[in-house]
Amino acid sequence: MRTRYAAIIGTMIAAAFLVLSVSAACGQEDHERIAEEVAREWATTEAEAISEEIAAMALQKYGPRVFVEVVDDSVSSSPRVAAARREEFEGRVPMEASAGQIQETLQWEFGAPTKMEGGRYEVIATASISFDIAPSESSEFSLRMPGLTSEFEESFSGSVDYRLEVDTTTREVSSAKMPLYSVRIYRIPQERTLN
Repeated sequence: MRTRYAAIIGTMIAAAFLVLSVSAACGQEDHERIAEEVAREWATTEAEAISEEIAAMALQKYGPRVFVEVVDDSVSSSPRVAAARREEFEGRVPMEASAGQIQETLQWEFGAPTKMEGGRYEVIATASISFDIAPSESSEFSLRMPGLTSEFEESFSGSVDYRLEVDTTTREVSSAKMPLYSVRIYRIPQERTLN
């Protein structure tokens, strides 16, 4: 009789552990799902600010002002960019990257949530982007030489990671960081011809 009760109690304890482990696994899956939902909502809500941040960063790295000069070409009726002479126009061209263009091209991928302490999870959100850096439309150069602005336009594409710390209890992103090592922006080569 004693052996029978021990077997029954052992079975009941094993069943209780099984129920607890299954409910814990279900609870973790719920937290992971919540973490991903919160990360997706953050990406939608913060798209404008993210685009402005990427535009400023890209412009700082890839859009320095450049020296230009424009000379008359006796063969062509339009002015052209000259590499060796500075006769008619010499100056610096202010460049700009459009945050609006970046926002239009934003595409997101989200990594699997990684459990941290308590109900906090880390989610890596990767933003794929493409944009142009071109002379500022309000610059003196663009106003004086509108036909030449395309000569200085360059196209870029790439991606940026954001490390999101998501609190699944409050359903909020408590921290969003963009590690500089995760910034991968590449210049797209363009074929250019001068008239």
